[in-house]
Amino acid sequence: MPAFKSRATWLAQGLTAQHGLPPHTPPEPPINQALAKMGQKLVGKDGGFSCISCHGIGSMEATEVVESEGINFVHVAERLLPGYFRRWLRNPLSIDPQTKMPVYFDEGKSPLTEALDGDAEQQIEALWQYLRLGTQMSAEH
Repeated sequence: MPAFKSRATWLAQGLTAQHGLPPHTPPEPPINQALAKMGQKLVGKDGGFSCISCHGIGSMEATEVVESEGINFVHVAERLLPGYFRRWLRNPLSIDPQTKMPVYFDEGKSPLTEALDGDAEQQIEALWQYLRLGTQMSAEH
């Protein structure tokens, strides 16, 4: 595809408008550190979803990639819109039927009932808060 450097801004704005999105992502409130801490636990293996099996965190590589490695977590919040992230976690197969990402949340419930009372939306928010830390997130789990 040819480069449209002189038209890149207009193309980006047109594509976002076509999808009903604003031309600029609205700023989010400050990171909720308590939820980010819970999100850190949720990505781990001990009491979490074991996300680190397929996703690296900074220089820490994924621990047990079987078929395909997922995006490094330090890049998630800079690359994805919050709404898309939430939709993806609720049902990744509805977005990409070929994904290797499992479905963890069913009808607003999580299999991890000990974390945030098993509330899927609260757990998804905790994961988002942790991922928003970007390069500041801890790889310790």
